[in-house]
Amino acid sequence: MQGPLAHLVERAHGMGEAAGSSPAWSTFVFGTMRRLGVRISKVLYLYKSMYLNPTLYQKIVRPKFSIEKYIKNIIQKEFILDTSKVLDFGCGTGSNSFIFNPQYYLGVDTDKKRIDFANKTFPEYRFEVIKNNTLPAQDNFFDYICIFATIHHIPNNVFREYLKEFERVIKPNGKIIVIEPVLSKEHKFNNWFMKTFDDGKYIRHEEEYKKLFEEKFIITIHKRFRKFFFLQ
Repeated sequence: MQGPLAHLVERAHGMGEAAGSSPAWSTFVFGTMRRLGVRISKVLYLYKSMYLNPTLYQKIVRPKFSIEKYIKNIIQKEFILDTSKVLDFGCGTGSNSFIFNPQYYLGVDTDKKRIDFANKTFPEYRFEVIKNNTLPAQDNFFDYICIFATIHHIPNNVFREYLKEFERVIKPNGKIIVIEPVLSKEHKFNNWFMKTFDDGKYIRHEEEYKKLFEEKFIITIHKRFRKFFFLQ
């Protein structure tokens, strides 16, 4: 079975005491930095531990302009999706659904609250909850399986179970399109930023993502990029 894999990629500076600076000033600077660091840590902890309700998630994490720029405009150049049967794996609130033809679309997620939100917000589309790591679809049904910023929330052992399901529901010549944040040896600040602000616990290097797929699928890297203020 063949399935091109589209991989869309997404210092701490020490402060030494300057020559001639007074100990009082240094103490004030370092003390302020420590207090600021504690406050930032608390804010980040609350940010990463809270559950965004579906409405806020839709507006903050998956705004439409971002989806159009970093997903829609890219994949539509590479793949014919209008008349293709598409499984949107990890669809969340359904924010990606507008890219696809509702007649041929199924969005799935393990989060029932977000699936309920998606069904209410996009009634012309179909959304269902994943139960027991089993996709609610028949064999050899989909032309495309789209996975957008989802794998980095799933550990390897669980995702390998989903890979078996992908192999079951995709057509013999079907394709899996993947867009995921990727750790980079060259961009240490980007790595820090993603690990700090993204609640996904399993952001991987490119080779690690490839290893997940390469036993069953032929992999093609279509594009690498950095997004928002990390544009390249």
